[in-house]
Amino acid sequence: MPIFDYKCSNCGRSFDTLVRSCDEVVQCPDCGSSDVARLLSKFGFKSGSRFSSSSGCSCGSCGGGSCSSCGTSRH
Repeated sequence: MPIFDYKCSNCGRSFDTLVRSCDEVVQCPDCGSSDVARLLSKFGFKSGSRFSSSSGCSCGSCGGGSCSSCGTSRH
């Protein structure tokens, strides 16, 4: 059961939610609208001793937010 990122076309809020089945209707938690668009999610993977993410940081000690070891300020 994957977690997907969405953006509401009605109020503009971005949110993520657990989707249990492909025919489940996703609604915005703020306004209740089902007029939502699925966004491309960021991801990370580890290959050997190197960590890479879709946001470009590859230092392996990043956990999100600001990374003091590599200087990346956005993930």
